[in-house]
Amino acid sequence: AQVLLRLGHLLGDFDWLRAAENTIRSNYARLAHYPSAYGALLIALEEYLEPPACIVIRGSPQACADWQRRLLDDFHPTTAILAIPSTVDSLPGILAERKPLDRTTAYVCAGHTCRPPVFDIETLAALLQQR
Repeated sequence: AQVLLRLGHLLGDFDWLRAAENTIRSNYARLAHYPSAYGALLIALEEYLEPPACIVIRGSPQACADWQRRLLDDFHPTTAILAIPSTVDSLPGILAERKPLDRTTAYVCAGHTCRPPVFDIETLAALLQQR
C-alpha cells in the first residue's frame, strides 16, 4: 500500500492511489484489532491521510547533485527528494510537467498540491524546515 501511494502521488496516477486505498480499506478491520501486527500498513495509512512532501529538482547534473546533497544534510524522513538532471527528457506521469528551466529549479509538492517553483537552495531549505 505504501509503494502504491508513493507511485500514485509521484506520477499523479489515480489508479495507483485507488489500489492503495482499497488495500488499506480491505485490511482496516484487522488493523483496528491488531495494530501492532500491521506496522507497515499503519505507515501506509498515515501517508494516505497526510501525503508526504516530494521535491523534484531539475537542473544541470552538478547543480542537481549539489542541491540534493544540501537538502540531505538535514533530516526529512517524510520527504522524497528526486534530483533529475535537465538532460533527462522523457519522464512518466506528472513528472513530465516538472520541466527544466533556464536555471536550477525545485518543485515542492504534497499530494496533489504544489507550490510555485523555487529557484534558490536557501529558500528551499527554509521551506523544508517549516514542514
